[in-house]
Amino acid sequence: MPGYASGLAWLCGHHPSSSHGPFQAYPVPSRRASCFGKQPKLSPKQQAELRRMHASGDYTITDLTELFSVSRPTVYRTLQRNGGS
Repeated sequence: MPGYASGLAWLCGHHPSSSHGPFQAYPVPSRRASCFGKQPKLSPKQQAELRRMHASGDYTITDLTELFSVSRPTVYRTLQRNGGS
C-alpha cells in the first residue's frame, strides 16, 4: 500500500519529498502552565461574601449575579465548591 506508507512517513516527519528536514511540531506547553485550569471569576474574599449573603437568606441568586457581575452558573458553582447551596 504505497498511500499508507507515504502517509505514515509524512506523519513521522520523514516525507521523502521534504527538503526542509524532519517535521517540526509546535512545542508542547509545560504541564505546570496547563494543569490549573481556568481561574475563578471571584476572589476568595468575594466567594466568602457571596456565601455569607446567600446563607443570610436576604439575597436571591439573581441578586447575587447582579451584585457580583457574574452568571448564574458561576454563583451556583461557587456555592457548590465551597459547601453552600
